[in-house]
Amino acid sequence: MENILGSKDKITVCQLLINNKIDYFEIEIKLTDDPNYPKLSDLFQKEFSPVYINPTKNYYIYSVQENCPFLSR
Repeated sequence: MENILGSKDKITVCQLLINNKIDYFEIEIKLTDDPNYPKLSDLFQKEFSPVYINPTKNYYIYSVQENCPFLSR
């Protein structure tokens, strides 16, 4: 999961998601200094479009199919 969340390349993220048979993924952005919390690349906010947003909780759900249509299963 750290490889997906920390990646700076959309194609790599999409390939990892598809190879791991992930259809949807969720991200909750938390401000924390906890070293065990995975570091989140800004790639998701810049290059992916969420299908659901809860702005109060900084919670996002993304569809792999909608965000990675250039790769087929």
